[in-house]
Amino acid sequence: MAAMRTSWARQLGVVILTGVMAGCYESAFPLDPEPRVDVDPALTAVWRCLPMDAEPTETAATLTITRGTAARTYAATWQDEGDSPDHYDAYASAVDGVTYLNVRERADGGRQHPWFFMRATLLRPNALHLQMVADTAMAGVAATPAAVRAALAQRRADLLSDGALCARARPAP
Repeated sequence: MAAMRTSWARQLGVVILTGVMAGCYESAFPLDPEPRVDVDPALTAVWRCLPMDAEPTETAATLTITRGTAARTYAATWQDEGDSPDHYDAYASAVDGVTYLNVRERADGGRQHPWFFMRATLLRPNALHLQMVADTAMAGVAATPAAVRAALAQRRADLLSDGALCARARPAP
């Protein structure tokens, strides 16, 4: 179970936020080549998160989202209890009126990690729902920014897989 949570944490990211999320779509490119959407201050906080299919005994992970060092970017840290934190960079893109986060684990040793896309929806001011773009929904989509954006714009029911529910613990540090 610990290995499953660690795998999930590394893929979830931001913000962010997946073993539980195995099957999230990975991309060699973000939806936009640079940030075009301002940071949503409602997302910057410390969150306590559980995967949607959490076991009753599973402990919540801590997700800390702050403003990144570059304009219009986020920095996120995901930490499962007892594990080392995982660090991510993210920025938002608007696709046909829907905001998606372009998320990537921070480079280590010069290795660039793939991008993954997620929706972070505030259900209430202190409740955050994280969903990942599913790789099964993107099967057959050409690996180009325009094709991926067009697929996301279709808003199919199978596009997003549930990731986690999070409760605000406190404002961002």
